[in-house]
Amino acid sequence: MYPRYRLTTCSCGVGTTWPPELLIGRSFVLAGRYAPPPPGVAPPPLWGDPNIVRERLASGAKQITFDRARMEVPALSLQHFRKTIEQTAGPIIKLVEFLSATDPAKLAAFRSEYEALVSEYFEGNVVHQDYLLTRAVKS
Repeated sequence: MYPRYRLTTCSCGVGTTWPPELLIGRSFVLAGRYAPPPPGVAPPPLWGDPNIVRERLASGAKQITFDRARMEVPALSLQHFRKTIEQTAGPIIKLVEFLSATDPAKLAAFRSEYEALVSEYFEGNVVHQDYLLTRAVKS
């Protein structure tokens, strides 16, 4: 990064700054119950915790600020949203491939739990996904 430039992270499409208590963070936790991440890999939702982000960026950044915003994702139904995620979100793609090949009953259970989780954020054919926006200046 060039001197005096701002560093901004936004999880839109990247999945790095999703608060752990909201939809995508909770989705990571759910997926982890069916296929845990490799040993030594920090859970992605930790990047959604301002205290952890501040700690991780402290040595290379200053003027660290946070804001929350919302993505509104249109969906025809819970099933439509789930199918879209199964085709576009890397960790979910891999989970579905793994469970399809090894345990279809677990895949059905995951899909049911996932739709139940998403239902908490689904209103008027829109899935509300809040995220954490982090801004910092390279020190």
